[in-house]
Amino acid sequence: MESIDPQRRPHRRLALFLFVFFVPFLVLAALAIRTLNQDRELATRRQDDERRGVTAAIRQEFLARLENLKLHALSGAADPRREGRTRDPEEAIVLVARHEGGRLVLPWEDQAAAADVRRILGAQPFAGLIASGETQELVHGRPAAAASFYHRALTSARHPLQEASAELLIARALGKAGRAAEALGYSRRSLRRPLSLVDEQGVSFSLNACRRVVDLEGLALEDARTVLETARQAGASPWVPPAAVHMAAAVVTMLQSKGPPDLQSLASAAQLALAGQIARTEQALSLQQTFTALARQFPSPSTPGRDRFWLPFGQGPWLLSLTTDINTHQPLLIAVDAAKAFDGLESATRCVAAGGCRLALAADAGPDGYPLGPALPGLTLLDVTGGAPDESRPWLETNSERSSDTRSSRRTSRQSKYAPNAESASTSDNAAM
Repeated sequence: MESIDPQRRPHRRLALFLFVFFVPFLVLAALAIRTLNQDRELATRRQDDERRGVTAAIRQEFLARLENLKLHALSGAADPRREGRTRDPEEAIVLVARHEGGRLVLPWEDQAAAADVRRILGAQPFAGLIASGETQELVHGRPAAAASFYHRALTSARHPLQEASAELLIARALGKAGRAAEALGYSRRSLRRPLSLVDEQGVSFSLNACRRVVDLEGLALEDARTVLETARQAGASPWVPPAAVHMAAAVVTMLQSKGPPDLQSLASAAQLALAGQIARTEQALSLQQTFTALARQFPSPSTPGRDRFWLPFGQGPWLLSLTTDINTHQPLLIAVDAAKAFDGLESATRCVAAGGCRLALAADAGPDGYPLGPALPGLTLLDVTGGAPDESRPWLETNSERSSDTRSSRRTSRQSKYAPNAESASTSDNAAM
């Protein structure tokens, strides 16, 4: 019988001890790691489900707000010709345009209104006296004689349009004749005209008077205040023609360079607002040029849910919807500022307060975004957070940029208003969306 080496016995015992001790440990460690990985996967899946739930709640409320805005536009409350109406800074409706003959007709392209202006200004004897005055002023270089004809035209005027036109011409002629004080008097009269009184190009006579007043030397503080306020309001009017916006911006720029120092800060604020309005009009013009291609991306009229389809366009972006005018049954395009419509959604405010739920175009979002569905193609949410602070109101909130009191007042304002916020993107960009 072979004898066992006594020196090998301790090694075998040590191996047996290590086997008995470490194998269970390794098995338990593997099970623990597997459990942790499973928990991590479940947590990730749970978070993803919560984020999808938040996205679904936001999508539902966002679409409801967009539909309310559409009803608001269709009700006529957004009519650009409504007397005395100015743009609400928080209003999300940026454009309501007719679709006629395969072309998008922008709100300021009102041919009927322009024809009315031409008819009124062409009435006799007013038009004849104006023509005689222009001949004296522009052909013969006699501004004093021209002012006389323009004054006779003012006396014969039978309509506010005729009066406003004659006053501006008198001020121009008197200014050329070196009678600045008299010219200022007539310009001040024109400044008091309502902004709704516009010429054939849709530019208000009071805005034309602003340009004439600000050109004068030694501009008084009170006149400068009136000019600034008139230019600001003219530029803030809804869907104002591009010519009017640019004229208002030019007037404010002149005030910044030669106006009283007391108005510099106000002029700078007005200039900033007008820059935003210029961007809106330029985007509207770009939309008009590319609309034929964009229209192909909308579902056909027979498609169910077509009215709840909102196509993103341009910088911002704008959300476009094709619908039908309630009264005329004509096709209408309604454009909404996506950022302003999204701002303050109750289902998103908690997420926004945490620095998440940022609205973005899908082309800019990458793989981590949560798409807002087929009714809002090309739109996605970034940095969506899940969870709920209150079981009774699962997606409630607060916006970190506003106090609760401000938030409450703004929501109340929206509810009362809507009963049941650069160069635009190219056609290829929109097709990609």
